[in-house]
Amino acid sequence: MLTGQHPRLRKLTLFLLILVSLSLVPTFMSSAAEPTIRIGVLAHRPKPETAARFLPLARYLQEALPNHEVRLDVYTYTELEAELAAHRLDFVLTNPGHYVQLRHANGMSGVLATMIEDEGGTEIHSFGGVIFARADRTDIRSLDDVKGKRIAVVGTGSLGGYQAQAYELAKTGVRLPADAMLLITGMPHDSAVSAVIDGRADVGMVRTGVLEQMAAEKKVDLSRLKILNRKNIPGYPAITSTQLYPQWPFVALPHADQDAARQVAAALLAMRHVVRPNGLHGFAVPADYAPVEELLRELRMPPFEQSPYFTVRDIWARYGKEMAALAVGGLIIAFLGVRLIVTNRKLHESELRYRTVADFTSHWEFWQAPDGTLEYISPACVNVSGYTAEEFYRDPQLLTKILHPGDVAAYEDHVNHIYEDGSPKPIDLRIVRKDGAERWISHSCRRVQSGDGKSLGLRACNHDVSDRQLAQTRLSDKVAELEASMAKVKQLEGIIPICMHCKNIRNDKESWQQLETYISAHTDAMFSHGICPSCRDKYYAT
Repeated sequence: MLTGQHPRLRKLTLFLLILVSLSLVPTFMSSAAEPTIRIGVLAHRPKPETAARFLPLARYLQEALPNHEVRLDVYTYTELEAELAAHRLDFVLTNPGHYVQLRHANGMSGVLATMIEDEGGTEIHSFGGVIFARADRTDIRSLDDVKGKRIAVVGTGSLGGYQAQAYELAKTGVRLPADAMLLITGMPHDSAVSAVIDGRADVGMVRTGVLEQMAAEKKVDLSRLKILNRKNIPGYPAITSTQLYPQWPFVALPHADQDAARQVAAALLAMRHVVRPNGLHGFAVPADYAPVEELLRELRMPPFEQSPYFTVRDIWARYGKEMAALAVGGLIIAFLGVRLIVTNRKLHESELRYRTVADFTSHWEFWQAPDGTLEYISPACVNVSGYTAEEFYRDPQLLTKILHPGDVAAYEDHVNHIYEDGSPKPIDLRIVRKDGAERWISHSCRRVQSGDGKSLGLRACNHDVSDRQLAQTRLSDKVAELEASMAKVKQLEGIIPICMHCKNIRNDKESWQQLETYISAHTDAMFSHGICPSCRDKYYAT
């Protein structure tokens, strides 16, 4: 009814519908004409955090490639391999170990660019792995202690979460997985950290930077963990237990459009000069991933788990010259080996004769090199000094340390004269034995030289003369005692001046003393007074 009453309105409505339809055609045509570029990124952290980290990269590529629809998704290992198998991805950003495996399995082309991370304004062109345990595990201190333990890893295909650490452990003789029990937690790396903290695993392995990121997110307290085999690499800001390897490769799949691949590569290499999204500094020209392949070959991990088949003919064709040279060298070595055995036997016999003479001497013999070290000291040293030969070898200065303080200067003067006289006279010295007893030794030494006149040090001999010194001391004491007694007796010899009347005697000081006083002073004689019969009759007669 409305249409019938207003034919002009009906025409106007139809005209507007036609205009709207025509305006939508370019949009639909443009949308259909824009090819989609699908990029898969391996999530080594939880997928939300990884997606947020690489969102600026997706936006940047979308702006750089306006004629394409750029779609960037993050995947776990299993998901990423499923997407690759279904050919639903054009480009992939993954770890180098995973890339080497995928390249052999899926026929990937070359690397377009290598990722560069950003840590506080520092460009990080490489990464590695971290081996850690709880700080309270006193039984785990080094890589050797990892043997037999339960290890939490995200998977054996992770370069930073397993392969780099397994390579370091292999260098110390710990082979994984044979020498430990693996607890596969799957991505992200945070789960391996949680397994160690919760006690489900003894040791954990994660990519460099993960622990620091989790600490910054308040997910882990680093003081509760200890780092095994920590390496201090100049200029590298992250904790690492392994050597470093090139950062993640950005790879184009074989079916990717070549023109799109060139545009993506150019955009990636220019990115570092345009934008720095969330810890990603940018991309550089492809790095050399040969060290990663060498690691995988050493560990016999995919795609190098099978040993190549070689025949003897293959070996000879490839290494014939080397094998011939090796055979000739082997004959020469065998000839020299026989001569060496004969020479060593003669040397052994000569040394045996030398040792028999030197080790069984009753004197303390030694040979001191010019630098003060001992070339030889006889076992008899323990009988004289109380110290073993091993103690003198450990501390050559012990030769002078045991000297009596009063004889050190005389010994040093004696040694100094050796280089002047060649063979000075023997000298008697006192030493303090290990048990504290003091002994006398007779020391004699001489300078020794090689055939061409080169100084070889000193050759010395010490023997105990304590009994002789004791006898000499006793003899000296007796002589002194006798000389003192003789001195006292001789004082009463000769002419003694005496008064002819009072019988007083003149002493050395020209004074007169009574006879008994003088004699008592010069001898051991003592007087007792009495009266003789003549004096009694003379002085006491009644």
